[in-house]
This record gives sequence, structure tokens and C-alpha cells, in this order.
Amino acid sequence: MIPSSKEITILFSLFNQGRIAEAEALARSMTIRFPKYGYGWNVLGAALGMLGRSAEALEPLRKATKLLPADAQIHNNR
Repeated sequence: MIPSSKEITILFSLFNQGRIAEAEALARSMTIRFPKYGYGWNVLGAALGMLGRSAEALEPLRKATKLLPADAQIHNNR
């Protein structure tokens, strides 16, 4: 299962608007409910990195890489 398109749109909107703490909270929730949704892990890792929590960002980005190994953006975020 994956999140609804509405929830995905909200997540990316929050992130793109610079509302990083809110994006982090939604991405964290998303990874709990949809652990196989790689973009949730990617946004969580990117948000943590932007919040200055680089060490904490590594594990979500590793998970995103495993789920979406061909996604160049995830490798860049990592």
C-alpha cells in the first residue's frame, strides 16, 4: 500500500514550501504507516538533513535507497 495522492501532494508541498518541520512530521508518520513507500523515507531523510540532523538522516535515506535503488535524487540526498 501507498499513501493517498492527496497525502503525497501535501507532503511534497510542505517540503517545497520550506515547511520542513511539518514535512518531517508527516513523512515520519508516513514511514510508520507505509514502510515500503520509499519517497516517504526520502523526504524524512532530506527533512532531517535540512533541520541539521544529518546523522539521524542517514538511516531513512538508506531505507529509501533500498526501496528505490535507481532514484538519483535519493542518492544525491544521501
